[in-house]
Amino acid sequence: MKKKKQVIEVKTVNEVKVESKLTNPLHGAKFWLFAVGAALLLVLGIWILIDRSSFGASLAVAFTGIVILIFAIVRIIPLIKARKTGLAKFLTTLEILINIILGVFLIYGSTAVRDNNNLGNFINEYYKFFLGFVFYAKAIFYFINSSLLKEETNKLEFWLHILIITLAVVIFATNFDATGLALLIAILALICAAFFILMSGGSYYNYRKTINKTKVIKEDKEKEVENKDELILPQDEDKQNETYVN
Repeated sequence: MKKKKQVIEVKTVNEVKVESKLTNPLHGAKFWLFAVGAALLLVLGIWILIDRSSFGASLAVAFTGIVILIFAIVRIIPLIKARKTGLAKFLTTLEILINIILGVFLIYGSTAVRDNNNLGNFINEYYKFFLGFVFYAKAIFYFINSSLLKEETNKLEFWLHILIITLAVVIFATNFDATGLALLIAILALICAAFFILMSGGSYYNYRKTINKTKVIKEDKEKEVENKDELILPQDEDKQNETYVN
């Protein structure tokens, strides 16, 4: 019986190495900015915790003054322009002027708190009234403008100022001083430092994890098997011509 030869196509897989596109974070500025920032925040947080009564309180007072001053300056033009009546513009200008004076006073007084002199003791002792006054005055001026002078407002601003005046009352009622805020600043500094460490360390970990890896892309390519690799399979017609003897 004559058997036919059939050519079988065999698929092969080629390996192609693809290099990682990640760059070494040690060669970039972002990694070092995170690292230096984390170090500075760690030093700041630990230093505040060690010396809360002097350095911590001084920093808290200066921080409060700077925030009040910046918040007042950025509101000067847009907030005054938004007021329609002359009295509303005057009251808004008065509120911003009070905030600027108080902010400058606290920034200057922070050095007195550090030196622990009479002015510093006064600011530290009555610090909660300075801080609470800022929130209380903002809410009072808002309700005068919106309720009495009929300036435009919305529900979000209304409830926000309800929260602000409530916060002011809580600050007035509690035994709160600059060292208490210093503790909060220290905690925030340590949390931010931990975040920066995780960001910089995570980028370097991902780089080391993928630097030695290659990605294999499977590419199918059809090749004919040559004569020496030919496989001989029986065909259906051969099966029909076979004779079986019982």
